[in-house]
Amino acid sequence: MADRLEFGDGTVWVFASSAEDPDRDPVVIDFHMPDGAQAPPPHYHPNGQRETFEVLKGSFELKLDGKWQTVNEGETAVVEAGVIHTFRNKSGAEVVIRNTHTPAYSFERYMRRIHAIATERNLDKLTPVGMIAMARLWRDHPDTMRPGPPPLRVAIPALAAIGKVARVNIPD
Repeated sequence: MADRLEFGDGTVWVFASSAEDPDRDPVVIDFHMPDGAQAPPPHYHPNGQRETFEVLKGSFELKLDGKWQTVNEGETAVVEAGVIHTFRNKSGAEVVIRNTHTPAYSFERYMRRIHAIATERNLDKLTPVGMIAMARLWRDHPDTMRPGPPPLRVAIPALAAIGKVARVNIPD
């Protein structure tokens, strides 16, 4: 398994450490995010999973419960389980973030599958088929990823169902 995953938009994920026991231990990923890189949809992590963002270089914006805040180099932001969030980089420069999910649950597998979808489908930007594939992926990882706002809570399961019927395959 690769420890460095590169995406078409210039984002790079480097697995710093994997969880020995995913139900107890964290997974740590250093991600390099260029200005304007694809951001995840608003989501939350269930089951007591906490997400920590430690900015190693640059700055980025984190949206917690509908409010954007800037997190700068040397600062850390913690997202508790159940809190809807997303993030973006509009700083004009690359940001490097150490991202930790505690406990890991299936988050590492989820991230590796995102990369496989992006690579197999040559996705630099989210397309309708890419959205359907991502919805199927979210449906496969309810222990670690859940759609945030109510419209996504309806759309994600609907897109996943469409993907199943249309046989939009996703990598294992």
